[in-house]
Amino acid sequence: MSRDSPQFVVVIAFATVAGFLRGGLDATTADLVEAQLITEFELSIDAIGLLMSVLSLLALAATIGVFVTGYWWANRADIPAAYGRFAVWLCITAVAGYGLGFLPLSLLFTDQPILAVFAFLFTGAASLITIPITGLAGGAIAQYRSVTQSS
Repeated sequence: MSRDSPQFVVVIAFATVAGFLRGGLDATTADLVEAQLITEFELSIDAIGLLMSVLSLLALAATIGVFVTGYWWANRADIPAAYGRFAVWLCITAVAGYGLGFLPLSLLFTDQPILAVFAFLFTGAASLITIPITGLAGGAIAQYRSVTQSS
């Protein structure tokens, strides 16, 4: 399966969006810990709770999209030949999306940009693992089902 196939493009897009939403969620959470969002934007606790809930639900939906499209991809892929490349692309796009979601918000609300970069490196590791694993899990289930149905 080539990188230009619709399944591959869709799963990569979902991985980027999921990374972006997780990055925004983590940056917003970190800024709430410092209480800067409350003082600078005068947000109520209810508004912050709603914002965090919406971001969490969107991130969950995007991660489920990674799983479903990973399953869809694996139904049409040459698994042994393409699985490693698929995993690498999921990791790259998830971390890129995470950086686009995390760094701008963190740099906007901090007076120490080097800390924001270090926070990105440490928290981005979670995104490097969780988002690609969901896509790979969808692919593994599709591969398992195709093997068990053919035997």
